[in-house]
Amino acid sequence: QPKTWIHSIFEGVLTSETRCMCCESLTTRDERFLDLSLEIEQNSSVSACMRNFSSSEALRGENKFFCDTCCSLQEAKRSMRIKRLPNVLALHLKRFKYIESLQRFKKLSHRISFPLELKVTNTAESTEDPDRVYSLFAVVVHVGSGPNHGHYISLVRSHQHWLVFDDESVDLIEEASLHSCFGSPVDTSANTDTGYLLFYQAARWNTAGEAAHAKPPSAAAGFDGAACTMLST
Repeated sequence: QPKTWIHSIFEGVLTSETRCMCCESLTTRDERFLDLSLEIEQNSSVSACMRNFSSSEALRGENKFFCDTCCSLQEAKRSMRIKRLPNVLALHLKRFKYIESLQRFKKLSHRISFPLELKVTNTAESTEDPDRVYSLFAVVVHVGSGPNHGHYISLVRSHQHWLVFDDESVDLIEEASLHSCFGSPVDTSANTDTGYLLFYQAARWNTAGEAAHAKPPSAAAGFDGAACTMLST
């Protein structure tokens, strides 16, 4: 499948690392991604959500792993690491969860703080430029108390200023206003404006190989023009 500018900008590579608890052999499997979906917990942060994303999962009982070295099912530990960092890291906060007792989806208005600068720590040992620093340049906010109704607005950084895109309305906002989109510190729907999609731009763009066909935007300006229109749709 031919690569597009979307792949050049948003695509990264995840590696699944599975270690056999019997022989200690390590099995890896790579998969490409355009965004990462993160489970959320009350009064947490994006950095903590990223760490949880790569936390070890025990494979035991019916979920034992077939080890090629042992030639049998064995207990193992599995974790996901980022093998290749994208130029733009798109994060999806999983704010809509199916509640069995309610037999329906519910919006989680949990308070999840997101930093203006982010350093990804859950990288693989072979990751190039693991110390890459990302800057927040856009947030898609869900306004509403439930999954079946509400409204989306976008906050976009352009030329050192933050703009809010609400349908045809575009206004300047203070950077401190981003805090109002973290969510509520208690389980209540009082604060319905919650960050849903976060876009972080790398300070150093990878222009090798396929990524060379996409022109990186100014790190100071963030995505202007086309991205502002796309995010406010």
